[in-house]
Amino acid sequence: MTILNHIKNPEIMKTGKFAIILIALLLGTSMIYAQGRRNFNHPGNACGYGPGTCLTVLPDLTEDQKAKISALETAHQETMAEQRVKQRSTFEPIEKNEIRGVMLKIVQAHRDEVKTLLLDNPDLMEELENKIKQEVTGETSAE
Repeated sequence: MTILNHIKNPEIMKTGKFAIILIALLLGTSMIYAQGRRNFNHPGNACGYGPGTCLTVLPDLTEDQKAKISALETAHQETMAEQRVKQRSTFEPIEKNEIRGVMLKIVQAHRDEVKTLLLDNPDLMEELENKIKQEVTGETSAE
């Protein structure tokens, strides 16, 4: 049996087509999940891990806490917008990195301010930390 007869064999052609279809399906399904589990790579989670604040996660806040957190959030967003404009206006990578470091410090300071507001009520703070942990890792704290 020659190679040419081997290629024309219908059984080999069926196997070849099946293999091509299988490879295409495997590649297609692997690309569907390229964004990660539960689309976690997209922002959208509250608690400082995307758009939104702890106001959307914690319903038991007092009106005073809600007002203070909203004011802090507004001031924080304005400061970050200024830093983004600075970062985008420069072409120097070192300067961009320095501005990024400043931005990370501002974010941490903002989170610490919000935490101090929530420390008045330890149950809310614990609930917030549990929700953050659950959103990030999918785990809940053992109680």
